[in-house]
Amino acid sequence: MKRSLAVLPSLLLLFGCKEMQPALAEFGYTHSLGKFEVERVSIVPTMPTPGDGYDGGGWLKVELSSPRQLRKEYPTYWVGAASDYCPLEDDHELIALGVFDKQVGFWDIEVDPIEQSPDGLYRYQIYVVRAYPPPGKTHDDYGTPRTGPYAQREYDLYEDGNDVCLQVFGGDHYHVFARSSVITVPYETIMAAKAQSEAKATP
Repeated sequence: MKRSLAVLPSLLLLFGCKEMQPALAEFGYTHSLGKFEVERVSIVPTMPTPGDGYDGGGWLKVELSSPRQLRKEYPTYWVGAASDYCPLEDDHELIALGVFDKQVGFWDIEVDPIEQSPDGLYRYQIYVVRAYPPPGKTHDDYGTPRTGPYAQREYDLYEDGNDVCLQVFGGDHYHVFARSSVITVPYETIMAAKAQSEAKATP
């Protein structure tokens, strides 16, 4: 009996029962969004879409490419960007926002999919808030609690010395059932981007 229950989800997916996917997602069965390659990492002062007032400490901009075209249809009715220090254990430990190459936010995914680049790939970007709270700001400026289940951790990508792990994920209003492979940005790469940013700012 237990074996029959174990193979049931696989059989349902095999026969294209998309209606079962949200329920199966609760048990860890997810749709793969494939692998996203890191093309460039930089530190930028702002991001092209509204950043919810997190400007001030800069953003870690991670430029990605993928052979996959994200669309506003199954399995990505909406798309988000997970961000945490490696290993990726919590989708929202760090603050990250994603945009398409048309500078439209992940949460505002267009009905029309983004265009394919001449090389056959699709371009995406994830912006990670470099430090929270940003310099000169406090939790109170954003209304975020310091403790409890909804607390936003304090962090600084420069000072903490950790690799950053990212992931593109999506689903419907109630379930996450589509995830990419984990994208790793080594700490050394972050510090190299910092040095390059500071060199550009030097007269």
